[in-house]
Amino acid sequence: MTELHRFMGISEFVEQVTRELAATPLRSSYPSRTALARQIAQPLSRLLAELLTPLTLPHRLWQGDINLERGEWVEPALVFGTEFTPDVVVEIADSPTLAVLTQPVRPGRDASRKVASALGEALLYSHLYPAVVVLLHRPGVDAEYKHLWDREIMNDLWRTHKIRLILR
Repeated sequence: MTELHRFMGISEFVEQVTRELAATPLRSSYPSRTALARQIAQPLSRLLAELLTPLTLPHRLWQGDINLERGEWVEPALVFGTEFTPDVVVEIADSPTLAVLTQPVRPGRDASRKVASALGEALLYSHLYPAVVVLLHRPGVDAEYKHLWDREIMNDLWRTHKIRLILR
């Protein structure tokens, strides 16, 4: 159990992160996951400071997998000899607490592969982190259409694996 769990439940923490990321202004397109991750890192960092500094909980926000100056790194998920590292990691009290995965998805033929890949990768992280947030950025998708996304799958992912999806 991390320090966060003693002061605030993981569900409440993820809900606040989800609200913050859902409200973060995004551009219409991003060239890569890294660029999208950079965009969400600043508001996420501010939220962590607001929530955790008053509780005197030490926290860090990792972007990328290694800090060469300090000789530190984010532990990758190892699956069949392949390493997977989240786009952003929230560490609270020296414990990895939240993995954040970003995925720009352009409408077209490969959209389903990108969504499936992001969900599969999130499942891998759910074994290492108490919670995972996946931000799927799909510009050009009408807000009216988003109600058709399968809520049952989204609810099951949270209930079973503690994976929260943000559709933007």
